[in-house]
Amino acid sequence: MNDAAVVQQLDALIELAKERGIEIRHVLLDGGGGGICEIRGRPCLFLDLSSGPAEQLETIRQSLLPLPLGSDVNP
Repeated sequence: MNDAAVVQQLDALIELAKERGIEIRHVLLDGGGGGICEIRGRPCLFLDLSSGPAEQLETIRQSLLPLPLGSDVNP
């Protein structure tokens, strides 16, 4: 997959996560990856700015994989 396709998929999954009520935070985690957690009862996805788009795409895929496809996280 070329870089443009990776960025396009990453952007699409970020928008999907937002539509499902997940807050997205882009932070420097020094290569720590990121992932999804709950803060004050609301889902929050951390994406590591020190990772490239392909690594961020994998982080968001792995974070969204266990979530049901047809429903919001916070209705």
